[in-house]
Amino acid sequence: MNEVVPLFLTSYSFISKCINFKEVYDLVYSYTDDDIDNSDFNWGTNCDVDKISISDNKFYPLIADNIQAFATQIGVRLKSEIHPPWINLYKRGQYQEIHDHSNHHFAGTIFMNNDIDFGKFYFFDRNGYKNPDIIKNVFNLQDSFYPPIEQGTIIIFPGHMLHGVSPHRNDEIRRTLSFNFDILDGKQCS
Repeated sequence: MNEVVPLFLTSYSFISKCINFKEVYDLVYSYTDDDIDNSDFNWGTNCDVDKISISDNKFYPLIADNIQAFATQIGVRLKSEIHPPWINLYKRGQYQEIHDHSNHHFAGTIFMNNDIDFGKFYFFDRNGYKNPDIIKNVFNLQDSFYPPIEQGTIIIFPGHMLHGVSPHRNDEIRRTLSFNFDILDGKQCS
């Protein structure tokens, strides 16, 4: 047999257009700077981003529709628990350090806007350091991956994956809605 076989698929992402994006967008933009309360979060000490806790139940069915689209794409039926979402607001110079959501099965982000010099969402390979520089050069391996993002994009990925946001270099505030969810039950579709 003459082939390279990928052995263990542990890092992947679902990238799609957000279902019901207009409704999500309108809800996100109904919040203002007056709603920012970074003290609501026990994470983020190594980043510079403003956050808004969401308690509005109107977000949950909109997020659930996108989780269902993800499940359909991978051919499974899922019962999941969505945890309270939050809004991230990036002003010029703000960023998100490399981190994971390993206490949850999956994480997701919906991008409200995007433009030139916006902070860029990226994944970071936690095992990239294991490859010697010569291997990285020969195979053109990168430690970071910047998925294609436009307004209305949603990304869902395993909670253990490292990710971050590069410094925001635009005067328009960059807005995202983020959430975590856990699988309560599931099975492969036949």
